[in-house]
Amino acid sequence: MRNVFEGFMLSLCFFTQLPALYHVKNVTQKTYKYLTLFIPINGLILALLTILFYHLLESETNQVFVSILASVFYLFMYGFLHLEAVADIIDAYYGGHSGKDTHVILKDSNVGALGAIGTFSLVLVKVSALSSLLISENFLAIILVLFISRLMAVFSIYSFEFHKDSKFIYSLKEPLEKNSMIVYGVLVVAGLSVFGYPWLVLPALLTTWLLKIWLMKNIGFLNGDGLGFIIEINELLLLSLLVII
Repeated sequence: MRNVFEGFMLSLCFFTQLPALYHVKNVTQKTYKYLTLFIPINGLILALLTILFYHLLESETNQVFVSILASVFYLFMYGFLHLEAVADIIDAYYGGHSGKDTHVILKDSNVGALGAIGTFSLVLVKVSALSSLLISENFLAIILVLFISRLMAVFSIYSFEFHKDSKFIYSLKEPLEKNSMIVYGVLVVAGLSVFGYPWLVLPALLTTWLLKIWLMKNIGFLNGDGLGFIIEINELLLLSLLVII
């Protein structure tokens, strides 16, 4: 049980900006395993905090403003971590067309103009979609999208091969056994079925697979930035899909 708890705490520490309430002294393979499996729970927690923030400030006269504020608050809660990956991937994509080394671009801490513009555009659509779902009080959809987008990160870590320098991702990947992942997948689908949204996994899986192909073709490899890019694009598409339908 200690490995489960410490994996959960490390998952919050690595993938959100929520305050760490517990210091993990000894990280083992089992700790890494549960750290990975708890990544989707981070999305669930962030969704609940976003909805709570909206409820605390919302009134009949300020719904639009507070919904936008709550959506931006959500971005702050995970520290723009995956958005930084989006900017890097966009820069690497356009830089690769100019003959530059995509790996060097991804390791560069600076953000280019194209990466900044592309990321701003993504944030604009994402905040708009999330705000729309908050105003319509479609809270369950928000919770499930933020959960499923991060579930695709777990799927990617288990299923895909990453750049040899992605040592942290391989630390997460190595403890994931096939039997555990099958049980994990069954439990997740069963849970989503209870809430009436199991079909959301299908477009997410398709998007993840297509993004993997696109990244391998245009970037040449997968790394942590690619993983963050997969999370963000899944989240954007699922939020937009639920607004449209």
